[in-house]
Amino acid sequence: MASHLIKTGELSVRRQGKGAQHDSLLNNPAIKSAVQNWVRGLLLYDKGGFNGWMKPHKLRRYVNEFLLPKMKIEDTISKTTAVQWLKKLGFSLSRVQKGVYVDGHERPGVVEARKEMINYMYTSGLLFCYTYKGPDCIEIAPTLPEGSKIHYPIFHDKTCVHANDLNNFVWLQEGEQPLRSKSRSRIIHISNFILKHCGQLSLSADEIAEEMKLPARPSPPPPPGSIPKPPAEEPAPADTLAAKGKEKGIGKGTKKVPKPKKAPKEKNTRTATTEGRSFTQHDGKWIPPPPPAPFTRYCIHSFDARQITTWVPTMIPGGICLN
Repeated sequence: MASHLIKTGELSVRRQGKGAQHDSLLNNPAIKSAVQNWVRGLLLYDKGGFNGWMKPHKLRRYVNEFLLPKMKIEDTISKTTAVQWLKKLGFSLSRVQKGVYVDGHERPGVVEARKEMINYMYTSGLLFCYTYKGPDCIEIAPTLPEGSKIHYPIFHDKTCVHANDLNNFVWLQEGEQPLRSKSRSRIIHISNFILKHCGQLSLSADEIAEEMKLPARPSPPPPPGSIPKPPAEEPAPADTLAAKGKEKGIGKGTKKVPKPKKAPKEKNTRTATTEGRSFTQHDGKWIPPPPPAPFTRYCIHSFDARQITTWVPTMIPGGICLN
């Protein structure tokens, strides 16, 4: 560049980065259309088509032996060029898997709904939420109009794993190999809820104390057939039975009158009594009795945020869920 400047007094034109802009036979519309028909499998084998899976060397055979001679072009392509042509047409060498994954995050409807959600958060939702400033994330309370309440955005994160998704690399002695199931087994769904100002979604100590004052939800009754029966009476002595038979007029020449059959019970309905409370089960679903007065509900079964998602509106007094 210095010698060119001394000789001409001008700076030379830089050509850096223009190597990929060279001319290609694939830029010819006729060749590109013919190659697209080839990748769709529209050609017979004797006319340059392919059998089985599409491969670069099969494309090179079609271009060098059929397409270019037909168009009277004295040129050929290599296997590397055939690979580049397939990439330009939208193909890539991929690993074959049993399942098919379709990413729907960029579908037009999903993108539009995401934009509407972001627009709502910036124009309405975040105006009623706590904000944070500076590297120390200093919390700033919002200025609320009269009659409005603070909004708490709840972020939901989840993932799914299989029960048999184990480590592929473990420390083993020579000749040792663990036996594992070939099945991936069932999917385990893991999710959690996170808030900016307090971390994981959870009840405060005061709220837990208030919940503990509520009556505990009663346990369901045992399944049909396992309800304990009253203890059987001890068999009476033989002389006592004979005396009772004489009183009732049952002798050797009389027949015992059979007892009347009981009416059949209704199916899928069962009523049992446990600890003085009545329980009803219908169609396999157990319906607990109402809580004793003056309570209107039972205490929640767990204080783990991952198990009490149905109680989100009650965990933050006056708050709403923006999940």
